[in-house]
Order: sequence, then C-alpha cells, then structure tokens
Amino acid sequence: PVTPLPTNAPDSPTNAPITDASSYMLLEMGAEPSCPSNLAVPQVECLTAAAEITGHLNWKNPGLNVITWAGLPCGCFVWHNSDGTVIVDYNTITSGCGLATNTQMICRKESNPTAPPTLSPTGAPSAHLPTLPPTTSPTNPPTLSPTTSPSNPPTLPPTIPPALPTMTPTMAPVPASMYTLLEKGSTDSCESGKEISNQDDCLIAALEVGANVNFQNWVNVITWAGLPCGCFFWFNHDGRALVDYNTITSGCGVASNTQLICLNEPMPTAAPTIEPSMAPTITPEPTTEEGYTLLDMGASGDCPSGMAVPQGECLAAASEVAGHLNWKTSGLNVITWTGLPCGCFVWHNGDGTVIIDYNRVTTGCGASGNTQMICASGAV
Repeated sequence: PVTPLPTNAPDSPTNAPITDASSYMLLEMGAEPSCPSNLAVPQVECLTAAAEITGHLNWKNPGLNVITWAGLPCGCFVWHNSDGTVIVDYNTITSGCGLATNTQMICRKESNPTAPPTLSPTGAPSAHLPTLPPTTSPTNPPTLSPTTSPSNPPTLPPTIPPALPTMTPTMAPVPASMYTLLEKGSTDSCESGKEISNQDDCLIAALEVGANVNFQNWVNVITWAGLPCGCFFWFNHDGRALVDYNTITSGCGVASNTQLICLNEPMPTAAPTIEPSMAPTITPEPTTEEGYTLLDMGASGDCPSGMAVPQGECLAAASEVAGHLNWKTSGLNVITWTGLPCGCFVWHNGDGTVIIDYNRVTTGCGASGNTQMICASGAV
C-alpha cells in the first residue's frame, strides 16, 4: 500500500501565475498522457516549470514527487486532489503512459523549443512542510505512489484501471482450486505450508479468487510489520482494492480491511520455501560499544562528519535513544526527500506520536522544527 498525502494543505506557492512570456504550457485536464514529441519537460526542469505556470494553484507540498507508475501520464504533470490541492509529479516511465482525468501535463511551448533549460529555483515555493512524512502508519493503507505522506489513505490513481502488465508471469495459471480467499480481517497469515511464496504467484492467485473484487492488476510489494504476511487484498474506503505482497515473515498483524489469499493445500515439502528477497526492516540491537545520541529538536539537518547513522542501524539506534517516545509505527520509514534532514531522524507529529525516518538524500539536507537527528555518539 502507498504513501498517503498530508492532511493539512500548505500555503500556495508565491510564484506568479502563468503569463504569455512563459516557456511552458499547461494542457487541459485529462487531455493527454504525455507531451507532444520534443516538448517533454525533463525531470530537472519539472519543478521550475510547475512553479512558473501553476503558482496560482494550492500546492499540497513544495517538492517534486518522482514516481515510476505505468498507467499514469509520463513525465511532468500536475495531480489534482479532491480537496482542491495539487501535487507536482514526475513519472519516470517512457512507455505505458495513461490518461487520468485529474491530471494536467506540463510541456514546453512549441514556439520556444530551443530555449536552454531553466535552472532549478533557488528556493522551494513557500509552503509548509507536511504534517507527516511520506508514508502512513500500518493502520492506514500502505503507501502508494504518488508518494508523500501519511494519516489518510492516498489519493487513488485514475478510475480507468491500467492495462494488464506487459510481461507475462513466468508461471502458468494453476487451477482455481489451488487458492482460497480467507474471511476479511480473520487472520494475520496463512496456515503453515499454505503461504503464497512470491509476488508473481500472488497476482495469479488474486486474479483467480478475486472475480468479485475491484482491484488493479498489479502487485504492491511491501515490507511492513503489523500488516498480514504474504499475499492479501487491501480494501480502500471507496470499495476498490489493492493486491499486496508483504515480504515479512514475522511481526504479522491482523487488519480489518484485508483479506488473505492462501493455498488450499500445503505445497510439497520436497521443495523448500524461497525466502523473501528483502530482509525484514527490524535490525539487530546495537552493541554496547556503539551508542547513539538524539540531537535537539530542529537543531540540524544532518549529523556531524563521521557521526551519521547508516540505514541498517537507524531503527536500532532509534530504539536506544527514542524508545520512550510514542511511536506511530514500529517500522523504519525510508524516504528520498530534499529539504528534510538527511539520514536517520525522528519526525514528531502534531498528535504527539513520532515516526522514525531515514532520508537517503546526501545533499540538500534541511533542518525542520519538528525533527530530531539520531547520530552516533562519537566519530567512527
């Protein structure tokens, strides 16, 4: 499941509305899945172009949301949320582009095709940081792209479902009797030996048992403690569903809006079960020699040189120095977000809860009044 968006809309950007002198144009809502030939806006220009021609709109957040999502428009576009806010998205795919009625393509003007790229703005549009970082807690739908924040379910993709994946699963569909759909919210995992062992089989199983379920024909692979383990349907509030495959094998949790998909009979014991390709997010506790420290709120956007905590240690470090706080989720929220602190930090929500974030950016780090860096106690 995917990253919901912030619940409070920030101030609109201060950029002036589009003028005739603009090098960019905003196409009609839902008109095109991509820009005309040679008029596509590259990723490095997307935020600048959006600030130039959509500064009059109510931006949900000040950054560029980079996604890889077949069935949505390709390249630079504006996503209109139902609450009147917008998000500036850049979709990295170059094929499988799709129309969406709540999107508008941002393209270069044909009259000025040779103009050099506009440099990225020296300052982000004046908008408040989102009240939550890019993903949700396990009690809300797992984060979907478009990326960005947490406490409500994410804005769903277009009402027209995307086409079936262009690559056929390597396993041929098996008889319908091989799979079964458990009662909604009844358990956190399949019985031993009846687990579906990989994401390709998960989609095949969903297609066979989900004839009466309105779902997208792709699998959302997650690593999320507190949600069911393995293959399951996640039902959104509007009745649509996602097919999720959770790679964790321990820390499984029951959720009332999920429905597990399992094998009817255990697989033969001769073939060992393939271990998930992603390790669980919980890391071992640090040794007594390591030691970590929690910096003051909003004091810095990164750790001093030689004191940064690597991603593999972030959750353990947080348990050591921030275990007394009220954690919103038990996992590590990994993001790539310019303007927020770099590395391992605590995000304080307005409701008194916290989320443990690891930001993979190494430049463009920014201090925030509701964050605390987690650093090593001394240089390595």
